[in-house]
Amino acid sequence: PAPAVTSPPRVVLDERLDAVGAGAVVALPPDAAHHVRRVLRLGPGEAVELCDGAGRTAVGRLAGADVMLTSDPVAVPRPAPALALVQAVARGRRADDAVRTACELGVDLIVPVVADRTQGRPDATARDALRGRWRAVAGAALAQSRGAWMAEVAPIRTVAELANVPPWDGLRLVAVPGAEPLPDVLARRAGGAATEASVGVAVGPEGGWTTEEVAVLETAGWTAVGLGPTVLRTEHAGPAALAVLAAAAGRWAADR
Repeated sequence: PAPAVTSPPRVVLDERLDAVGAGAVVALPPDAAHHVRRVLRLGPGEAVELCDGAGRTAVGRLAGADVMLTSDPVAVPRPAPALALVQAVARGRRADDAVRTACELGVDLIVPVVADRTQGRPDATARDALRGRWRAVAGAALAQSRGAWMAEVAPIRTVAELANVPPWDGLRLVAVPGAEPLPDVLARRAGGAATEASVGVAVGPEGGWTTEEVAVLETAGWTAVGLGPTVLRTEHAGPAALAVLAAAAGRWAADR
């Protein structure tokens, strides 16, 4: 049998690739340069794939801490509809796991939220740190999953802010155990999820949303949905819902 074809390691850049072409030299971010040399143990001349997180990828070869492009960047269209996740902040790194898996599934927008049952409410400094950490998680997940578009991580919001200023245009769902199953909700909508500009789900903290929070969101146009016959942890519920939404919206089609 023919040997398996392996793709070169992926590096996510801080800069765009829209103004460069074959033969250009692109400097690697310090962390990425350390990773390819010390962790991946790649040497001069070895192939690396670059991604700018804005839909462009390019292949090149290592030259010290730089990469010389051996091809023009390839533009990858942004998948549609956009996928979004409102993820309740959780103690420890549980929410990080939700963000990582959501990004591997191709989520486009992540909105952290502080809910009534959130433990360890972050102050302003902790909020900035959390947003920065989730951005780093999104970058690492993009490199691992070999996607082309990095998820945007929005500032932390409260439930009232989600209700007053919707974070996206389109179908907004809130995960509530015992509510109408997500597939049934999608089946009732004309055209299903594929016709929406954006579609996403809000997942509460450990212990779930309060009755008052669900009421506030439903009054603001959010639709309660159930995610199966079992109760999922907060870090698993969002990715489970996103997988269903991505498939229902046609984002798993081979020509996407």
